[in-house]
Amino acid sequence: MKDQKRIVHLALVNEEPVFVLRGQDLCAIKAMKAYLIECADRGCTLEFLLDLRECITDFEAYQKEEGVLLKLPD
Repeated sequence: MKDQKRIVHLALVNEEPVFVLRGQDLCAIKAMKAYLIECADRGCTLEFLLDLRECITDFEAYQKEEGVLLKLPD
């Protein structure tokens, strides 16, 4: 997701619900992979799917590097 801060900011300004996942969330990668499948099934653009895949890769790298910081969401 190219500009995550802008997306969240716009949602908050417009009082639109927004769902945030953090790198330390043990459930995040599985949720993102399920979202990727749903987006592909519904015909999202290749650019969006590649961007989402890159975000998943970033989460995977973070979780590999920061294993001790990982936790269940609270």
